[in-house]
Amino acid sequence: MKIPLKEYTHYSENDLVQACREVQAGARSMFYRRYAERILVLCLRYSGNREDAQELLTDVFVAAFERLHRFEYRGEGSVSAWLSRLAVNHCLMYLRKRKLQFEVLKEEHELYTGEDAAALAQLGAKELMALIHTLPQGYRTVFNLFVFEEMSHKEIAALLDISENTSKTQLHKARHFLQKQLMQEKKNVL
Repeated sequence: MKIPLKEYTHYSENDLVQACREVQAGARSMFYRRYAERILVLCLRYSGNREDAQELLTDVFVAAFERLHRFEYRGEGSVSAWLSRLAVNHCLMYLRKRKLQFEVLKEEHELYTGEDAAALAQLGAKELMALIHTLPQGYRTVFNLFVFEEMSHKEIAALLDISENTSKTQLHKARHFLQKQLMQEKKNVL
């Protein structure tokens, strides 16, 4: 079934995927426009700068179009989830190539809760993203995987080839860093 270009936004994910598989005129462009902003934000969270994020975005969509024939549709939202997973994997490969450094401490740390969680929860999306961009790369990577991808420290450790304790330390330090940034911003506002 051919879908007229002007009507792509009104069709389901599955119809749009099918149109891309059939290489219908304009389908890939609409696919890109439908998902690019969300994936760019994800890439920005990991890379920390717009230039690298845009390069990663391009790589993700090239890979997506190459692998679209293997994608298995599992209901509304599955395309977005698949693209997000693909983007996280590309971002992690990018970070590995850049030899991401993690600070390793032997001691156990308690994770921040209470005031820290409440203060972060009160931030808007743009404010939170701006603070996340200030995190050092190792902190930011673990923070993203733990908070946004909802991975356990065991999963993060296996994915990044670090110890669980290193993952915990990076998250602890990321939260501490964010807390200091929040306190600094409060002082600047007052």
